[in-house]
Formats: sequence, structure tokens, C-alpha cells
Amino acid sequence: MTFFDNIDYDHDFDPFEGLQDNSEIKENLVFITGGSKGIGLALVNTYLKADYEVISFARTEIAPMQIIKNINLPNLKQIEVDLMDMSTMPKIIERVLSSEVMAWTHRKRIVWINNAGTLGEMAALDDISISNIEETVRLNLTAPLILSKLFLQYTKDVLADKKIINISSGAATIPYHGWAVYGSTKAALDMLTKTLALEQSAHPFGAKLLGIYPGVVDTGMQSLIREQKESDFKSLNRFVELKETDQLYKPVDVALEILSYDLQDLPSGEIVRVNL
Repeated sequence: MTFFDNIDYDHDFDPFEGLQDNSEIKENLVFITGGSKGIGLALVNTYLKADYEVISFARTEIAPMQIIKNINLPNLKQIEVDLMDMSTMPKIIERVLSSEVMAWTHRKRIVWINNAGTLGEMAALDDISISNIEETVRLNLTAPLILSKLFLQYTKDVLADKKIINISSGAATIPYHGWAVYGSTKAALDMLTKTLALEQSAHPFGAKLLGIYPGVVDTGMQSLIREQKESDFKSLNRFVELKETDQLYKPVDVALEILSYDLQDLPSGEIVRVNL
């Protein structure tokens, strides 16, 4: 049982009211990409409950009923952005980061979580469209590269404890028929984690890096997997069985584990697995 099991959701308030109220600057700040659903939504609620200011980046807003009751709502800011749109995304992110500069000195911890991702088309590589390959790489790899660069650039001389967390996948190390693009992007994301850890270790105020394999989580991504044809995705039956035998992790439980790993003093560049 987690602390979320006994928390009610309130359907009678507007979670977007007062989001720009900066009267109180929290000591801890977290940026989360893909914060409107799945693991990202669970991370938003988990860090809010842990008394962080949360800035969520997503294409859609979080529905009121999905916000935990009794949360101090000014601690949540939602930024609508398409992370795949390279003509607008960097400008939006820079605007958000530049608006936070004056508050950096009040922060003790600043965390950036690259969570947003996509499976893309699931089929043998020769059957996947070139446009989908490009889109999957853009969201799973190009976006985290740019976002990490901007975060490090704007916090370069900040004394706070800084960390980038990359939500990766076991597919980074285990090949799956039909996941050539997805697995490749996650393997590259792991190398980003390790390389940035090396680079930041040379900086006097460098950020720490952490990669996390969240496991098989009961989200919309899993629903999409179960809709595939076995001819396109050879491991289909395994994922169907995990659902039917109630072996999928709950997003809330995974988010709690991610927060726990975040708060541990792990070596920078470490890649860990969620085991529930």
C-alpha cells in the first residue's frame, strides 16, 4: 500500500486557478516532461505530495480529477508544448527556464525528468515508415538532448543540488522484434545519461545524472502494445499475459520508486531498475 491509496481526489476545484502565483518560492523544483498521463502524471502527483514545485510539460492539460486532493495548487504549473515541434519547443523551454532564473538562488534542489516518449510503429524496421522513424527519434532522443542542454545551460552556475533523470527502458539492453527504433532510442538515451555524467563531473557545480528502467507499467502504452499483431510484435503474448495475471506495475508505485531513487546518493550516471 502507498500513501496514495488513502488519498481522495477532489472533483470540485479548478486546478489551473492561480498557477502563476509566485508569492512563495519552494526550495525544491522539478520539471517533468509528458506530465499529463501515465508515469508522468504519477510523477507530478508524487512530487507535489513531496512538497516540490512542479512544472509539467505536455501537449494536454491534466484533468482536475487527476490531481490529488489537498495539494497546494500554485505549486503546479502546466506548460502546453509539443516536444516534437523543433520550431517552437526550444523557445518555449527557454522562456520557462529564463523566467525561473531569479528564483534559482532560493532553490536547494532542481530536478529535470525526461519522461515523455513513444513506442512508435511496432513492426520490423523495413515495414516502418521513414516519417515515423524520424518522429520517434525526435521525441525519444532529440528532445531529451535539447532539453538537457537547455537545463544545463540555464543552471550552469547555480549552487543548488541539480539532477537530470532519464526514464529509459529495459528495451535499451534487450532486443525485441518490432522495437528496432524504440530500443535504439532508449539505448542512446542511456549513453546520454552516462556521457552527461562524465561531462558534468568536470564542472564545479555540475548536475548529477540518473537513468531509470521503470519496468512494465499499466499505462496507455501497454494498452497500445496489446493491440498489436503478433506478426509485427513477436513478444505480444508475454505482455498480454502480464496484464491478465495482474503483473503490471501501477504508475503511482513506479513514481514513488523513482522519487526514492532520486533522493538516494547514487553515483552520477547510474542506471537503475524499478523492482516492485
